[in-house]
Amino acid sequence: VCGPFPLALVLTGQFSLKHFGANGDFLNAKGDVAINSANPRVRPLESFDPPPRPLQFLLEESLREPPKGVTESRHKGMVQNLWDFLCRGLQANASQRPTPEVALTHKVFQKGG
Repeated sequence: VCGPFPLALVLTGQFSLKHFGANGDFLNAKGDVAINSANPRVRPLESFDPPPRPLQFLLEESLREPPKGVTESRHKGMVQNLWDFLCRGLQANASQRPTPEVALTHKVFQKGG
């Protein structure tokens, strides 16, 4: 949703060696070993496509029109705050995500945010 997993995250953790090779390649447990298979056993991390339509674009597209009584500039700010909140909460690395207490102090929850 927000981009690829960082290589450092792929190579560390309790289950990393079960799902990823030493160079970061994804190990597909249900894949086959046939050459040029559509479902390969090992898939290089860089072969995964980025999201075709990033989350920010989807939010802006879905929330294009401000609600009645909300100015366009305030609406854009609210959408930007929502995007920022979601990005922080969707970090793949748990150590980079805010705690619930910190998340609740985000602008998206503040009056006028």
